[in-house]
Amino acid sequence: MSSTEPGRIPKKVRRFSVPRVLMLLAAAISFHVVAPSLVEVFGSWPRVSSVAPAWLFVIVACEILSFASAITLQRIALRTDGWFSVATSQLSGNAMSQVVPGGAAAGATLQLRMLAQSGADTATAISGFTAFSLLQTASILFLPVLTLPAILAGAPVDRGLAQTAFLGIAGFVLVAALGAVLLTTDPLLTGIGRAVEAIRNRLLRKRVPLTGLP
Repeated sequence: MSSTEPGRIPKKVRRFSVPRVLMLLAAAISFHVVAPSLVEVFGSWPRVSSVAPAWLFVIVACEILSFASAITLQRIALRTDGWFSVATSQLSGNAMSQVVPGGAAAGATLQLRMLAQSGADTATAISGFTAFSLLQTASILFLPVLTLPAILAGAPVDRGLAQTAFLGIAGFVLVAALGAVLLTTDPLLTGIGRAVEAIRNRLLRKRVPLTGLP
């Protein structure tokens, strides 16, 4: 039997509506942004298929360990016992940073919002992200240090790579020194806070002045 009552004209289904058009437009823009990354990934598949299965397994295992290490380090920096909120926010932020223009900032913003919705303290999350970023940058800059013994031993190294290694070593020393100062003293941090607070209040004069940032 038909669910329509006798003598009652069924309502006409609207095939087009503003929300549907907006959703389709958002989907089209998102696909346009993500499409280059997808093409690059699928375009690399022929090279991946040429890798021996054993080495492919090692690569995947190392990548999993890399994500696990990043999640563990962020959990320590955020001073939380939870795993799920840290893991999901880290994976979501990393995914967004890979496909959205200016992805690093967008990914960090998404991760911060997800952590805030899960109950994490915003100030703790920001300071934890700062510490994590410093450690991550320092670890990348530390990689050339591992090649220094080979260079000093006289191993044949391309001149451009050698210069890059020495620049990386200098960058590591500077970042490590800055990180040590930021993590052990307060005057520099409070000074940065005062400067940011003053600039923000001067640019946004119509809003309530920000206080207590230092």
